[in-house]
Amino acid sequence: FVGENIPAGWAVVGDSLAVIDDTICAFHGTLTNRRDLCQDHGLPEDTPPQQVILHIHLHKQSDFRALRGAFCFAIIETANRKLLLVRDQLGSDLLYHATLPNGTHVFSTSLNNLRRLPGVSSQISLQALFDYLSLGYVPSPLTIFRGIEKVRPAHRLTITENDCDDTTYWQPQFNQKQKINFHDAVAEAWKLLDVAVKRCLDVRPSSDVLLSGGIDSNLILALASTSD
Repeated sequence: FVGENIPAGWAVVGDSLAVIDDTICAFHGTLTNRRDLCQDHGLPEDTPPQQVILHIHLHKQSDFRALRGAFCFAIIETANRKLLLVRDQLGSDLLYHATLPNGTHVFSTSLNNLRRLPGVSSQISLQALFDYLSLGYVPSPLTIFRGIEKVRPAHRLTITENDCDDTTYWQPQFNQKQKINFHDAVAEAWKLLDVAVKRCLDVRPSSDVLLSGGIDSNLILALASTSD
């Protein structure tokens, strides 16, 4: 999706949009636990991801820790002139944003589409270039272009006319080691893998499995072949 706030209001385009009153949600990616979320929030099972997220935003004060999958989304509150940009916990999906010289804020899931907008700087960032040559990638929030940034993984970026607040909405929890025997550990690992594979197949039933010859891909194939 691509969006921007302009002096007369907001403009956003994309394939997955939801609107409730004066609030808009633009979604990109997959929400693997959509059915579970629908059940938890009393929504119909076939509710689209963007409507599920918009419902959570309007009723749960933007608590997105329960979301699972590779996704990013933007929520626009037109009455409050507030923009919320969110990226999934592990940064599997990408979301870019930039501020034009006149104060207009633009955002997109496509870096090339964003840099084509008039006023967006496409000068190469020397720091990003140094990071890429040193690390093999450009760490968030930088991009290779000086005038464009990425939303960081597991972060929510709240933008208003006078402020920009970047906060973390999720962090991994490192619990204390549990005393568990080998049999129970195998059973728990198998259960968690089974849940993860079923959620992925629920989103994309015709998915393929790339076999590397290792144990992990063979386990995933075995679970996928027995899934209903």
